[in-house]
Parts: sequence; structure tokens; C-alpha cells
Amino acid sequence: LQDEAQTIATFATNHAIAHVTILAEDSETSKQMVEAFQSVWQALGYEAKLITLPKEIQSGDQSLKTADLGLLDLKMTIANQGADMLLLAMSGEKARLARPYLDISTPTLAFSSTNDADYNNLNAVRVVDIPFLLDKDNSQFTYYQTQAAEIHNTELRRWFALGVDALQILLANSRVPDSEMVINGLTGKLMIDKTGHISRRLPIGRFTYNGLVLEN
Repeated sequence: LQDEAQTIATFATNHAIAHVTILAEDSETSKQMVEAFQSVWQALGYEAKLITLPKEIQSGDQSLKTADLGLLDLKMTIANQGADMLLLAMSGEKARLARPYLDISTPTLAFSSTNDADYNNLNAVRVVDIPFLLDKDNSQFTYYQTQAAEIHNTELRRWFALGVDALQILLANSRVPDSEMVINGLTGKLMIDKTGHISRRLPIGRFTYNGLVLEN
């Protein structure tokens, strides 16, 4: 989450964004996302505003009348915040419920939790995730995409990518120990310093009506 939060914060600063509103749900995972981003954002001298999803949505209440009223209130609350960017710190399921009520002209970013098989209702949302899931046309990954063809679960594909990169790091370190190196891995661009510390850069994808595409 820290790597994802850093990528989101970098996107914001690169686009001169200072006013961020975080939209969260009432869950431990959502709380961790919020804390990860706030720690990075505050280190840059900013403070993001936080809005929690209406209880009707969080509880899975499918009553359209109740849910729609809650989300309309949410839309007004966000509009009053005057945000330059929205950050969805929630599951993909909740993000799809909330997205139709959010201003499509406001840049909206999300953690990798929104990237699952169903991208309906997430048009124009940008999501941070590993290259193996976002850059599917990269010829560098063709062999691994073939090997993982039978793995349809997104989380398992992330674990597959992690295993591949772990092996790449071990092999690279055995060949050139105690040296700096860069690996364009399945889980991100991995920078390894002489002490063995690994840092990672992640790409951003964007949901479209035709699926998820890598941002240039």
C-alpha cells in the first residue's frame, strides 16, 4: 500500500493537485489505505479530506431508493469539498457503486483493490497496480502471461508475479553481489541499492469502456 500511495501522491504533485478528497468505506483494509496515503501526503505538506461512504451502501442495502438518496448526499458533500482529485480507498465492489455519482471531470484514482475482473461503472478511474496486470501487451511478459494463462484470480496472478520477481532478484544478486541494479519486473520497476534495500515504482492504468489500459 505504501508503494501505491507514493505513486498516487506523485501523480497528484505532477499534475499540480493540492486538494485531495479520500472516499473510504468502513473496513480495516480501507483504513490502511487511508493511513498509507495520508502519511505520504502529509510528508509533502498536505492534508487530504476524508469522506466515508453512506451506511446504506456499506451494508449492501440494495434498496435503490435508500441507496440512491445516500449517494446523492455523497455527491453533494464531495462537490462542497472543492477537491482537485478523488481517491477511492475501497473495494472494487464499492467503487462501482459510488462511481456513477462522482464527477467524471475530476481526476479519480484508486488503489489496486479496485482492479478485479469486472470493470463496469469505473470508466475514467485510474488505478495503481503491477505491470503484469496493467501492461498485458508488453512483449517482455509474453512468456509469463502464457504460463499464468490458467490463473484467472487477480490476487493469485499478483502472487505469481511476486514469485517471478523474487527469483529474478536472487539470480541477479548471485551474479553481481553488493551492487546497485534495476529490474523491470512483473511487480514493478525494482531498484536495489548496495545494501540490498529494494524500492519499487508502479505504473497507473485507466479504466475505459473497453477495459483497463496502461497510462502513458
